[in-house]
Amino acid sequence: MNRRAFVGCIIALITFQALNLGEMPWLAGSLGSRLLALGRRTGFVASAAVAESTAWTNLVNCVATSNSIQKTSGCDGCADAGAASGQTLVSGDGYVQFAASETNTIRFCGLSSPNSGTSYANIKFAIKLNSSSTAEVRELNSYKTEISYKAGDVFQVAIVNGRVQYFKNGKRFYTSKSLPAYPLSADASLLNLGATITNAFFYDASAGISVTPTQAALNAGQTQQFSASVQGMTGAQVTWSATGGTISSSGLYTASATTGFYTVTATAVSDLNYAASASVTVAAPSATVPLSYSAITDTVARPEPALPALGPAGSIITDPDFASSILRVSDGNTIPGDLNTSFRTVSMAHHNAWNANSTLFYVITTAGMVVPFSFNPATLTASRIPDANGSVAGPNGGLLLQLGGEPQFSFVDKNSIYGVYDGSGANLRTISRYSFLTGQYTLLLNLDTLVGGLASPQTYVGGLSVSNNDADGGIEKVCAFFGGIQQDYHHYIVVFDKNNPGAYHLMDTLIPSLDGITLSTTVPGFHLHNCRIEKSGRYVILESAYADRQANPSVPGEVVWDTQTNSYTPITAMTSGHYALGYGHIVNQDGNDGMDWQIRSLDSGSVNTTAALINPVLSPAEWLIADHTSWVNAQSGVLVPVLSGTYRYGNNTTPWRAWDNEIIAIRTDGSQMTVWRFAHHRSDVSYDGNPSAWSFWYTPRAHISQDGRFAIFTSNWEKTLGTDPGGEPGTTFRQDVFLVVLTPN
Repeated sequence: MNRRAFVGCIIALITFQALNLGEMPWLAGSLGSRLLALGRRTGFVASAAVAESTAWTNLVNCVATSNSIQKTSGCDGCADAGAASGQTLVSGDGYVQFAASETNTIRFCGLSSPNSGTSYANIKFAIKLNSSSTAEVRELNSYKTEISYKAGDVFQVAIVNGRVQYFKNGKRFYTSKSLPAYPLSADASLLNLGATITNAFFYDASAGISVTPTQAALNAGQTQQFSASVQGMTGAQVTWSATGGTISSSGLYTASATTGFYTVTATAVSDLNYAASASVTVAAPSATVPLSYSAITDTVARPEPALPALGPAGSIITDPDFASSILRVSDGNTIPGDLNTSFRTVSMAHHNAWNANSTLFYVITTAGMVVPFSFNPATLTASRIPDANGSVAGPNGGLLLQLGGEPQFSFVDKNSIYGVYDGSGANLRTISRYSFLTGQYTLLLNLDTLVGGLASPQTYVGGLSVSNNDADGGIEKVCAFFGGIQQDYHHYIVVFDKNNPGAYHLMDTLIPSLDGITLSTTVPGFHLHNCRIEKSGRYVILESAYADRQANPSVPGEVVWDTQTNSYTPITAMTSGHYALGYGHIVNQDGNDGMDWQIRSLDSGSVNTTAALINPVLSPAEWLIADHTSWVNAQSGVLVPVLSGTYRYGNNTTPWRAWDNEIIAIRTDGSQMTVWRFAHHRSDVSYDGNPSAWSFWYTPRAHISQDGRFAIFTSNWEKTLGTDPGGEPGTTFRQDVFLVVLTPN
């Protein structure tokens, strides 16, 4: 690689890697991320590193002047002149950029495998500049599209997030349907005498500034050593600055608090006096998941007071009864191209809607779009994540994930989320991983390879769930159920190792069988309504379809599959209500009251023995009340509180009780009965025009963060948020997502 040259301004980016120190690449306070977004909005994807002048080699019938080439001999109009770059892209993103100096000659330039010939037909991804002032996209000389051009226009053939894209003056005008195959170099073919490729630059995304700490401790008074490696900046000097602590000229950082979020900035200045700065927000190790909270724990009835006034998305209010801080996450302008759509937490509260270090979460829209947000706990701000072009200004307002099946964040990797790919060409039967670090989708498992006949009639994945990796020797498992043409028709379950999808178990609940062998059980076959793996990865909960239970009373509502012993145990005792899964445990109601929660072990010998979490049960008994529980904060070896969002429904004439229409947490360790009260969710769940019925999407469905310190929930704010033009029948009033702070003791 030749010595790198400056191109007017260098934009650098710190990358920070350390255990227990979560990088926050999407925070608005991260200068590196903002510069990266700015560069991508203009199409110059080199914003995270340094573009260098193209070093032309293998010149045939042309001469190079600096980073420009011109055909000087050979046949006028023949493809007998050209050159290739000395630089090669071996992986990841990059581009070749060049300017059009004249409009009366024919020449090609783009990216291709290293090529010593001059034929334009061998350039894999090329822009052809015609003598008629048109620029064509040509891939192995196959015409794709065209655009006009004039002298001075700047073109790029770029790899962006693993896709080949074509730009003119920073605006993308075509995305290839072919994927890049490395290595790739700049390649040019010149036809007319005098034809030029002018001012060419080559970019490799692996270049830039990198910063590496030598230890992971960042508690108060402790230090963190940073070292900087600078590429592409001749004679650069690096200086350091930091917030939330101090940093020496050698990069030794001293933290000033036990927990919190701090910014470390590196600034490099070159011998040509070009300067570049980049920042990263890092988190000190969080305290353990709370076992208790600083919140009201009495059982005094608190009917909802006057409705607090709301500001726009990003505003914060204080709950008038419980004094918790509540952030409004969304409003009618959150997606500019879909004004006044509703934003919701996903349908099941036990879904893992938060990432592993509680700095990302996602919500869904009326149309089912998956909208991720970055979250800064220090400032209590939630922000849209830039899209693949680095923008939050387009009609989508930022990144929309191409994942269906209500995706699940990893419990292990803060940058990973799993789901059913539903982008271009999807068949809804492939399970993929999306990386927030690279912006790429990776196929994990195609279910058509496990079971034949899934495509006709068209079937799909009903849902998926994930485990932690501290069971079975550190395996992070993914569980999916599939095989039906609609809900309650599924009957296959696959559980596989995320790192080795070929290591899987396949169950058919209609037989029932496991890995092709009929199970020895008295449980009859049934279709699936739902299926989930719990956090340890040992137990899978199978929920039967209601129609199967009606047709055959011996079909249990739930069955526990122990993947270690392959036992297959029906749950027969106290199976009412929604449930939440923790580490080897499950919480649900007993059916006598909507707030009579029970806990049980999932071990086959204990699964039908429960312990009450509420004693005594509140009086008078309340029947027309329900909840959704969330327990993704569950930990191995200790029982932490479970979150609930309760809602009264129908013609409920029971006097208002404690915990009605509240976001609460319930003690699960059995030491004493404690319910922590955080907020009224202020969602009126009544079906529009029929208060005796209720609307599912109006229910709060609160989701706790993995660190147990925050919860997101859905609310129509007592139907005061306007109307949703795409709202379902009975659900025409807008819903938004809100976030409540759960303050630990």
